[in-house]
Amino acid sequence: MKYSKLEKEEELIEQLSRHSADLVSFFLVACNDELWIESYPNSMKAFFKWLTDAHIHTNLPYHFFHQVIPPTYQHMEFLKAFIPLDLTIKSGEQEYLFNSLLLSHHSYYFRRRIMKECPNAERRILKIDGILPQTMEVIEKFVLKNIAEDVWKKPLEELWALLKDLEILGFAALREACERVLHRYINRNNVVEILIKAHHQSLLLLKNGCIEFINQLDWGMRFLVTLINHLSIEFLNYNAIALEVFNILSPYITHLTFSGAMTASPYFKMITNRTPHLIGLDLSESTIFSDYLVDLPPTLQELCLSHCPWVNAEALNTLANTCPHLLRLDLSSNEHLNYGIWPHLQHLKQLKILDISRCLQINDNDLKMIIQACPYLIELSLANCQKINGEAFFHLGRLLPNISALNFSRTLLIDAALIDIMMHCKNLYFLDISRCESLSEKGVLEGIKSCPSLKKILLKHSPISKNGIEQIRKTFPYLELETE
Repeated sequence: MKYSKLEKEEELIEQLSRHSADLVSFFLVACNDELWIESYPNSMKAFFKWLTDAHIHTNLPYHFFHQVIPPTYQHMEFLKAFIPLDLTIKSGEQEYLFNSLLLSHHSYYFRRRIMKECPNAERRILKIDGILPQTMEVIEKFVLKNIAEDVWKKPLEELWALLKDLEILGFAALREACERVLHRYINRNNVVEILIKAHHQSLLLLKNGCIEFINQLDWGMRFLVTLINHLSIEFLNYNAIALEVFNILSPYITHLTFSGAMTASPYFKMITNRTPHLIGLDLSESTIFSDYLVDLPPTLQELCLSHCPWVNAEALNTLANTCPHLLRLDLSSNEHLNYGIWPHLQHLKQLKILDISRCLQINDNDLKMIIQACPYLIELSLANCQKINGEAFFHLGRLLPNISALNFSRTLLIDAALIDIMMHCKNLYFLDISRCESLSEKGVLEGIKSCPSLKKILLKHSPISKNGIEQIRKTFPYLELETE
């Protein structure tokens, strides 16, 4: 090794400081050698100082420094004597000392401020206001050890206050540790209150814990796991508990689900009209067209009508008039729909996302009518539509040039059609061609070459060989592949 001939510790430090990649590599090896560290303590101090200063003063990417964090914590008991506490945080009357590199690793808030305020500072000092001393004490221990060791001792109210501060300061991992502790406080009497707080504060782990707890109770409703800013409920019946919980949660609910004949009840109208922030309504497997569907909120953006035998042209027109702002429509698994309904999709002027998966009756002519009726689609799912086998696929690329996501899984899509679509759809970033047995390796490769915007492709159970998959990975390293 080129540094092995250096006899003096000062020479080693000087040489490595000129070659950042070598210094990090040397540091990673040295962390695992306590005997070397004991023999050359000044070198270890110098390495930590260089890393701490360089992450502020150089243009090296953050992931370059990220690689030194795990071994540092792994050997922290032995290494902490060499780590410089170069940053002072002033909170109220108190001062707290940190290593700026370790603090930046845990907090995007402090990382941003350190990069902005510390490069030219004679002393690295940051002031923060409104943060509880108890919070700073927890942070101080956490940054030093990477373990939230005392959080489990905190009472409920102190945990909520701690979570509020940690959200401001951007400590994601420490917040998750607090969420896990809060799980133990969940019970039948407070679960709704905790759910509301978790929803408000975007505490996904805690929110999902509340959902799991509620779904084990016989409350006549089931909560669905969704995006962090959504709250979704499926009504199983309209018993007293379900209605009471709804009245509490209605200001926060964004999605509702009803199946069977539940839309025929006056409670359906009451619930949908007392949900001020309702975004989506799932009526999949509902059995009748209820008169109450004409009173849906006009602001509704998402509607799922999967496996609904009552859907026809008249019903679709009624819903289009009632909900003129629909962006997403799911008509999947409705094999009874025919050519008479597709032109009526044109009444949904703002429709962007359409799912007609498992509509096994759809043929080339149907797809042409659908595409012509919905010229502004950005997402389309045709999964398992196996009667589409001709020129309709070629129309898709030309008539929907702004499409960004396509699902062709289990279809009879052929190479020429795939290549044509990917040549014309310049914004396509997601493609599912799982179980498309009519495609070949050559066709898929040519299609990917024609579509530089593509970011993710699903090839599950495809006829493409392992060598073909590896060739795609090698040729297009930026592309995310799912093969299993």
